[in-house]
Amino acid sequence: MTDYKKLADIVAPRHLCRRIPQNAFTDTALVWLRCGTGKHEFWAVVERDATTDEDTFFPAPTLKEIMEKLPDNVEYSFIQKGCKKFCPRHPKFDPEFAAHTIPESAALLFFFVLNGVRFTHSTTEATP
Repeated sequence: MTDYKKLADIVAPRHLCRRIPQNAFTDTALVWLRCGTGKHEFWAVVERDATTDEDTFFPAPTLKEIMEKLPDNVEYSFIQKGCKKFCPRHPKFDPEFAAHTIPESAALLFFFVLNGVRFTHSTTEATP
């Protein structure tokens, strides 16, 4: 049996995933799926195979899936300060920014930078 709460721990957060361009990450194994209606609506991470064309969902890439979309010629480091951090060495990415977020968020934000997806610092903050 799948523990859907744990699946959400291994993917980029919903508030960032919803900004993924429509043609990117079309092959992720997991997606953020809108469940319920009205005041009972919630979002859950589920296997892509569990969705239908009528469902509202968007990709939920894991760190590995995001890394596969990043250039091979960029050096990355994983910094350990109590928890794992992802930090690309690239002039378009601020390492201080990566120090304050989870690896999946930092990697997806780097993908956004490289692919011209606009975001603000408020976009990167966690939402309930």
